[in-house]
Amino acid sequence: MTAKEQTTARELDLAEQLMAKLTKKNNAVLCLQIQAVAVENDLQLATQRREAGFLKRARERVEWVHQSLARHREDAPLRGWLSGLDDCEARLHPTRGGLRSGAPYPERGPRQPLEPHKEPLRDGQCFRDLALWMAALERCFRVSGLPQYLDWAEDLAEVAFQAFVYRTPAGPRMHSKMSCDLNRALIPEMDPLDPLDGLATYLRLHSTGGSLEEECYDFAQMIAGAEFSSREPGDLGRILWNSARLRNEPDLASLSDGLVALAVRCLAWFVHNLPLQEERANREPAGELVLAYGLDRVRSELVGRRACRPYARLASQILAHWSRESNRQLSIWTDQSELHDVLLAGALLSRHSNRS
Repeated sequence: MTAKEQTTARELDLAEQLMAKLTKKNNAVLCLQIQAVAVENDLQLATQRREAGFLKRARERVEWVHQSLARHREDAPLRGWLSGLDDCEARLHPTRGGLRSGAPYPERGPRQPLEPHKEPLRDGQCFRDLALWMAALERCFRVSGLPQYLDWAEDLAEVAFQAFVYRTPAGPRMHSKMSCDLNRALIPEMDPLDPLDGLATYLRLHSTGGSLEEECYDFAQMIAGAEFSSREPGDLGRILWNSARLRNEPDLASLSDGLVALAVRCLAWFVHNLPLQEERANREPAGELVLAYGLDRVRSELVGRRACRPYARLASQILAHWSRESNRQLSIWTDQSELHDVLLAGALLSRHSNRS
């Protein structure tokens, strides 16, 4: 076995171990973001290992999420499915009312002020999480061949667009977080990256036969007027991931190239400072791992540009650091170990994937 083959085997083994660890406590991890990445990881393991058990686990995870997050919270005044459908119909169309994020505390009430530092801990429906779940369902359809996953993804796409997007004289805009019943904006402002998530996700669904052309046009309009200026590693990872997803879309190659160029301009700090950060206790594992995932999705573009080659190596630096077990014992990791474990597994698996 060559050194490269040994590295591949080691990384796939670690990813499998991390996913097995998450599965053991699955019912305690009621978080849509984590479960969306976990479904993608299980499907990637099914492809890499060619073992049906991983596909079965992904399908069970989807079922559990729908049974849990497509319903109102146990401490909420309302009961039943978010969609308001009767139980029989809701089981056939579980995503027609959207999906809660699964945050630990109830959503903010109509008279409560917005407290940005507390809002991530409050429940509701976040467009970013819903887009991740649409992508996971679409991937489940492609791997399993079962049409209900595509139906559920399209149902979710339609209800999310209707709830989050609104019209202004200057064009379409969108909220970034809505109440669990989708009747009230919890974060009225638009996250500039949400339309990008929307365009890449809805185009993928449209390519499978969904009728989402108007929605894609509106997302494109929002992107045209948005400003992407962030040095947050997680944001840069999202930009790069979406760039990879848009790469083969007709008429969008220039947008994809522009997104890579934008992210690269913001990455200089990480290349120059990451070695100095090795032992620091205030690193951001989640953001770094999303960045590593995004970098690997556009690795071929970076390697092809001499000035960008240092950025291609950045993903390896990040993954090598967090693959060391001693670094995963630090409090900055263990405080959100489920999220960090699933993101590390996803970033490792993406290194050995050829899909866009």
